[in-house]
Amino acid sequence: MENQIQFTSPQQSESKSNKKLWIILLILIPLIFFMAIGTKVFLDLRASREKANLIMNKQKNITPESLQRDQQEYMKNYNSTGKSEFFDKCIKGCQSPGSSGCNNNCLTREAVENKDMSACFLIDNSGDVDGKDSGKAGCQSSVAAATLELNNCEKITYGSDSIKEYNRYDCYEKIARAKKDVSICEKISKSYLLGNMYKNCIAIK
Repeated sequence: MENQIQFTSPQQSESKSNKKLWIILLILIPLIFFMAIGTKVFLDLRASREKANLIMNKQKNITPESLQRDQQEYMKNYNSTGKSEFFDKCIKGCQSPGSSGCNNNCLTREAVENKDMSACFLIDNSGDVDGKDSGKAGCQSSVAAATLELNNCEKITYGSDSIKEYNRYDCYEKIARAKKDVSICEKISKSYLLGNMYKNCIAIK
């Protein structure tokens, strides 16, 4: 039996090469796509981890001593603005100058006078009986109410959630009374404190 030699035309060879190329491309394209997604996920996770580590390290560096230094530095800068003149006059009129109660009261009055919440940072919370930072939160509420700007009531940052909630509602009520605008009372939850704060607010005359 004679051997038959088969010849492949150039067109057939090119067709086979093209098929192989398409198969390779079909394999590589999804692979490259998934590799790109994987790289992005990895980079995002690493960035999130670095951010979390930065926050944790920052929190670890916060000590009572560092807070005291920050407060002393802030007090120095605050005094340099000349806003403490009102505070000095208030202190002289106190029955017990130098006491934390007197200082806190004068700081609050000064903050309200200047409509500047930053003075509330200086209030000593060691004697708070209503919860940590309740004095500072009350100061912020008074300042916010003095501005007659409702959005400032949302800027109360001190205290627990319950303390912030109380002082925020109290701020709304004070502004409602100052403006004699009962509609502002609608920002107070009708179920808060059995609805007493809301009822007191809408009783504005």
